[in-house]
Amino acid sequence: MDGTVWRLPGPDRLVAQVTGEVQRGRHVAVVLPAQRAAEPSFVEGLLSAIVHTLRACGEEPRRPRPFEPGLSPLRWLAQCLVFGDELPAVVGDLLDHEDASARTAVLDCTGLDAPPPAAMADLLTRLTLASRPRPAATRPRVVVVGTRDMLPLLGPETADVTFEAVWWWGRLTRWDVACRLAPVVAGEGILRDVRLETIVEVSRWDLDLAQYLVRAWDGDPQTLAATVKDAGPGELAPPMVLSHPAWTARPHGDVAHLWDGGHLELWQNEHCPSPHSLIPTLDQCVWAAQSRVLLPWIESKRQLLVQALVQRFGEPKVNAAAARAADDPTPIEVGQLFYVVRALPTTDAPAWREASRQLKAARNRLAHLQTLPLDDQARLVAACARLGQDVGHGGGSI
Repeated sequence: MDGTVWRLPGPDRLVAQVTGEVQRGRHVAVVLPAQRAAEPSFVEGLLSAIVHTLRACGEEPRRPRPFEPGLSPLRWLAQCLVFGDELPAVVGDLLDHEDASARTAVLDCTGLDAPPPAAMADLLTRLTLASRPRPAATRPRVVVVGTRDMLPLLGPETADVTFEAVWWWGRLTRWDVACRLAPVVAGEGILRDVRLETIVEVSRWDLDLAQYLVRAWDGDPQTLAATVKDAGPGELAPPMVLSHPAWTARPHGDVAHLWDGGHLELWQNEHCPSPHSLIPTLDQCVWAAQSRVLLPWIESKRQLLVQALVQRFGEPKVNAAAARAADDPTPIEVGQLFYVVRALPTTDAPAWREASRQLKAARNRLAHLQTLPLDDQARLVAACARLGQDVGHGGGSI
């Protein structure tokens, strides 16, 4: 996952949340899972987005020079906020310094060269407590990007009137993943839509897997499991852990280690393990994606075929044929339609017969929780390709 992820709506809301807390005069820690904190492009994209958004809101964000061994976190922060060589030696003096007034320091506490997490946690604790009696409008603010082991020692909630932790937890939605993939998914028309929806349903919050499937998967459900396995190993989350109700603000303490390792996320307000753990039930994911896209499409084609029949034979004849096919003739559903087309004189319209057959077969498979292979999808689309052209042209021989 690279830095461009911060252009997506979900991640952008995280940046907006950070900006809102800074404008309220609060210090902020952006808490990343260890897996993401180890990706320089992801972290740099976040830092750049925060600085850009703060500037756009009239704030004065500053980023320090890289942390050097031997520096204390306080001195590193003071170098960022105060000009000159005479730097404050205690937190209170830094908060009161005129150079630091109303400015925001944006600190990268990830990577091998970052300050020790325990030292940053101690500094954030002192900053939070010392900020309480000082006016929010004039005191400096600190935004820290790192992992959960740098959080200040403020009790179980890790929150305070002068501090807020913002977690990378449940930040990606279906629409974020689809938005990221839409420009690069191969194919066209409804087959492309099915492919995109399947990748989103299988990959869920794992953008790395999603982007791999875009490149490597041929679109056939029968090869999907092997392609997911080729993407890399995954870890199964213990069922008893996933039975905990999901917290929407941050991961529960019992699952935080899985989240840190990239094996668990919040997806649609529920705990969601790594997509690799879904391989045994992958057919259910494929079926859900195909149903979400194809069932509405099948219904639209059913309506077009009924309209073509009514236009050519008249509504009374079509309804009479439907009544012979079922006790409840209206509306004419896909299964009835197959028999209606054959009950009417349509031997000169083989495309209508083939379309009704493919619509019935596809609908029946999906209704029985079965997936459609890629070849069957292609035949379905080809059989229905002319239905829209027939309506308005009197039907005729097709």
